[in-house]
Amino acid sequence: MANKIVLMGLYGATGTGKTMLSKVYLKKMGFQVFSIEEEIWDFAKSFRGISRESFDDKNKDVPIQKLGGLTPRMFLKDLNEVGRKYSEGKLCWIDSLWEKKIRNLPPETMVCIHDVNYKNEVDYIQSKSGYLVRIDRKGYDLKSREFDAVSPDKVLLGNNNTTPQDLEKFAYELSAWGKKLNGGKE
Repeated sequence: MANKIVLMGLYGATGTGKTMLSKVYLKKMGFQVFSIEEEIWDFAKSFRGISRESFDDKNKDVPIQKLGGLTPRMFLKDLNEVGRKYSEGKLCWIDSLWEKKIRNLPPETMVCIHDVNYKNEVDYIQSKSGYLVRIDRKGYDLKSREFDAVSPDKVLLGNNNTTPQDLEKFAYELSAWGKKLNGGKE
């Protein structure tokens, strides 16, 4: 089907290169890149006077005293869990991201959400006719069993994901695939 937003959700273990793939390579190829974590950050940024820089990639695994010794990554994951638990079955963070930033993008926009961490987020992406991309890396195992029944549309296998150049090559493949999905030529 042509003339629609092409939505891809990336999932995989921490450290497999999802953020680099999306923020460096896919963005360079014209993708609009979004993060569920950013949506949670928008909600959380007024908490406890913590700076945005504390949540940057280079700092997200550094414990912060104002967060009770949690790292920003742990804090955002905990906040995500609270949002999921108390939103009465609604998809609070990904739905908010869709409504505020993705839904009204022009047709043919290629969109990547690079931090799909829960099965309900997978289901949401699929409900929007989106595609799932699993990123593997040798020595990094996806700990969540939530993804056992998920069938990704594309996979970057661990043996093919050892260097930044491997991620760049896969980004070209995803870009060509996205254009083909939208009625263009690969």
